[in-house]
Amino acid sequence: ELGKVESGIAAWLLGPVIAVACGGVATIGLVVGVAKKFPELRRLGSLRGGGGMVLGSVLLGGTSFRRLGRAGRVRSAHPAQLESADAMFCVDPLPWCWVRF
Repeated sequence: ELGKVESGIAAWLLGPVIAVACGGVATIGLVVGVAKKFPELRRLGSLRGGGGMVLGSVLLGGTSFRRLGRAGRVRSAHPAQLESADAMFCVDPLPWCWVRF
């Protein structure tokens, strides 16, 4: 919900076109910054065979990259890469969504 408020305020202050352009530039900057700060994430093995489901299960706290590596769901050239990925995606407490689908 806060993202909607932020977007609305940005559009009100800057105008919708400039707000959208700034949001796109900020998103690209964030991706480049994360790629530079965590190069091991770029070298992480393939997420094929489950793709978004594999990444989604890690992001939602259901499993870890190390556990998925042992199960053969992700591949990595070195086990330390999976440990690094786990450290980057680790959150406490686990994500929780109160909305029932």
